[in-house]
Amino acid sequence: MNLKLQAKISFVCRHKYIITSAFFVVIIGFVGDSSVLQRVMNQWKLVTLGSQITKYQVQYNNDTRKLNQLNSNPRTIEKIARERYFMKDSLEDIYVFEDDMKKQQQENNQE
Repeated sequence: MNLKLQAKISFVCRHKYIITSAFFVVIIGFVGDSSVLQRVMNQWKLVTLGSQITKYQVQYNNDTRKLNQLNSNPRTIEKIARERYFMKDSLEDIYVFEDDMKKQQQENNQE
């Protein structure tokens, strides 16, 4: 039994730098808040959030353009009222087709 212990101690003494280096690589690579694994995960989150920012920026620009049209052009308000809410003038009749209703509901669901 003493021979096995001496062999293990001898192995550790001969390879102490390799064992220490491997230990620190494991600590730096996988343990802690600034580990390589955490950095890779944070980089992936950054890319995902960047694509979401781009998507929401495009949506914001479209909504801003529509809002500016609504604020500056009364005909735009009238057009939306007629198309979406089926409002009419006093001398008009409105005929709504079933296909148009389905299409309108799909457009509203997408927005």
